[in-house]
Amino acid sequence: MQESTKEKELINRIYDNVSQTDPYYNDFIEAVKSLFVLMGKDSSKLNSFQDYMYTLRNMIIHEMRNLLEYSEEMTAIAECYEKLIFILLQDCKLDKNDKKGLFVLDKDYSWKINKRKMREVYNDI
Repeated sequence: MQESTKEKELINRIYDNVSQTDPYYNDFIEAVKSLFVLMGKDSSKLNSFQDYMYTLRNMIIHEMRNLLEYSEEMTAIAECYEKLIFILLQDCKLDKNDKKGLFVLDKDYSWKINKRKMREVYNDI
């Protein structure tokens, strides 16, 4: 039980300080809700992105076999979450005084250019 509490606290800590106004957060919640409906799971007590993330995490950890037949729904959820990871990395601050988000590599640039840009961002931290 203590492990579950730690995981939930970690999810809350990660996402509490990130603006969740981007539509991808809602897309993620809706995709998870759709999965829950198909599986007959009650999601009426889930109120936040963090609640949906934690509940989905538990299902992946504890009920993976049940999820195997929902590959299309899991793919949709994964695609939403991949987009959210980029937003999280941009919005996440290293500490409360940090004015910069975490650096995100731009796939349109070479590794060399991305490396230089990353150094420019973090040299003064």
